[in-house]
Amino acid sequence: MLKKYLVIACLCVAAGQVAVAHAQALPVPPPAAVQEQPWGKLVAADGKAEYLLDKEVTTLGSAVPADIVISDATIGKMHCKFTFKNGVAEIEDLGSKYGTLLAGRSLKKGQKGRLNFKTAITLGSVTLTFDWGSRPMLLKPTQPPTKPPKGWNKAKEQDKQDQHENKKK
Repeated sequence: MLKKYLVIACLCVAAGQVAVAHAQALPVPPPAAVQEQPWGKLVAADGKAEYLLDKEVTTLGSAVPADIVISDATIGKMHCKFTFKNGVAEIEDLGSKYGTLLAGRSLKKGQKGRLNFKTAITLGSVTLTFDWGSRPMLLKPTQPPTKPPKGWNKAKEQDKQDQHENKKK
């Protein structure tokens, strides 16, 4: 077991001598478990159940090994999956028997649909609403904005003048 040693020292400078007054070994606390912030959530139509989407790919079905399990006869064992990649949230039907509807539109096996704020999702007879989670959707730019090229306003003004002159003709 690794220990981090913390030395609390009191330096006394008297007549050119340095003395250490106290030293103590302290254990290093274990690293905190890293938890993903949910990027989205599914809310039941009655508002009594909420399912967090906190992985890049989250599966939903009526039995384990699905990440989200909803016990309903009209939901398949592996009914659909939700993905979040590059700021885009999608749902994909995994060949469910009773189907997947996204905002009233039917998704076939393997077909993906983009999730938007407050989108209605019907899985068999179960209706859920998609909502964004706590993960920020706006990503910080990786580079500062570039300066516009010199004379970009002049070119724009020239275009407007040319269009105006063409209208006169």
